[in-house]
Amino acid sequence: MSNPYHILGISKDASKEEIKEAYRNLAKLHHPDKGGNEELFKLISSSYELLMNDEARIHFDETGQVLRNDFTERFNKFIDSVIIPAIHKVLNVSTVDIVSHIGNAVKQVKSELVTAQKNIKENKNRLEEVLTRLQSNNTSDKLLTESLERVSKQDESRLKSIEKDVIFLDKCLEIIKGYGYKIDKVQSIKFVTDTNITDWIKTTTTKTNTYK
Repeated sequence: MSNPYHILGISKDASKEEIKEAYRNLAKLHHPDKGGNEELFKLISSSYELLMNDEARIHFDETGQVLRNDFTERFNKFIDSVIIPAIHKVLNVSTVDIVSHIGNAVKQVKSELVTAQKNIKENKNRLEEVLTRLQSNNTSDKLLTESLERVSKQDESRLKSIEKDVIFLDKCLEIIKGYGYKIDKVQSIKFVTDTNITDWIKTTTTKTNTYK
């Protein structure tokens, strides 16, 4: 795919409102119903969709590549590893609002990730301050500095991975909000265990992005 910023005629730091305005102006000129080129209009539309999708935009900015549409696969894995084991433990699904509990489970996982994100940021900031204060008497030996910088880069990679995971979970919540659940009588239970969440986070939050 060509550069979506160039296609829409906007800068890389354009806001979503600027993206929308650029798309509307180009759509008026090139829409097939108004005699425009159909292929060009598809290119304009795909560029707009990419830049309006936070995860896809981050991925393009970092790699110059279009993110594969693997959301369904990730969503299915999340359901399999976190939600299905929890449902199997519910004795009577007629008395438990399963949809509500699924939404709470997603929020709980997101909360865990946000906490991890905060801790990593604090550690990274602390390490960067150490690097600014570090002094070497041997100008030819940069081993300690390089080692600390390596850890800082690993933290940066983990932060980017968590950021994408949070975006994924927000999309999950949007889907879940579109569902309701009929229950006979409310029963209070702990739907998802900490073990389910920990196991899922281990498989998704790594030092590198595993779902590009």
